Amino acid sequence: MTLSLISILSKQDVTNYRSLAVAFERFFATYYVDTYETKKRKWISVLVCSELTVACGVSAIIMLFDLLPISVMAFLGVFISCASFFFYLVLFIMNKRRLQTIQQERVDDMYTLSVRFQLSENLRVMTLLRNVVIFSGVNNFIMAIILTLYMSKSFKTAYPVTCLYLHFAFNFCVIIYSFLMLIIMVFSVKQYRVYFFSLRFVRVTLYPLVGRCFQNEFSMPHVQELSIRDETDSYFTNLSTQWDEKFERFNRS
Repeated sequence: MTLSLISILSKQDVTNYRSLAVAFERFFATYYVDTYETKKRKWISVLVCSELTVACGVSAIIMLFDLLPISVMAFLGVFISCASFFFYLVLFIMNKRRLQTIQQERVDDMYTLSVRFQLSENLRVMTLLRNVVIFSGVNNFIMAIILTLYMSKSFKTAYPVTCLYLHFAFNFCVIIYSFLMLIIMVFSVKQYRVYFFSLRFVRVTLYPLVGRCFQNEFSMPHVQELSIRDETDSYFTNLSTQWDEKFERFNRS
């Protein structure tokens, strides 16, 4: 087992464990959605960081001492990606259903704007992480198959030329992994796309390529960058206006 393969697999495992760590954090954000932003819970940060540290440490020991074959470690990464995807899917459905309940015109439901804001943030993060986990899982599955064939002695003996192509394909997947991951993160959430396409250089460069696919984002006017406080104030102002209009319609009825 070469050092380069250990390094590549360790990076892939860190990515998988990190996705699980973020999934655990979003689980607590969903469970404590009513008070998640107002009440500090340091034990959540300690638990999530401990989970990530222990998982990466165990994975490093297994790879350094060659306790499991590389192919098994690769498919273990695929399994973690699949588990993360279904975890994200469940959390996404839970947050979406609760947000739809809040948006109904019910006066007896004592929901605050902070809860609605937190649910919206959860959905935004879940959409981003869902696409990241899907791409990571597909990429890990392809790399696991390539690595299993490439490390097989019988396959090397029977198809030596094919092994060279597999080695090239494996390195190619590693190279484009980070690049495509960045693109997926930018294009997954509409708010990110709008800001990304508002950049002059991006609009001029990418409009001939993806202009037809994202006409709404390109047709929007230039977005001025706001601070986090300004964005939050603007968001809550819009939400407050919408709720005032709903209560006025309810009182009239």
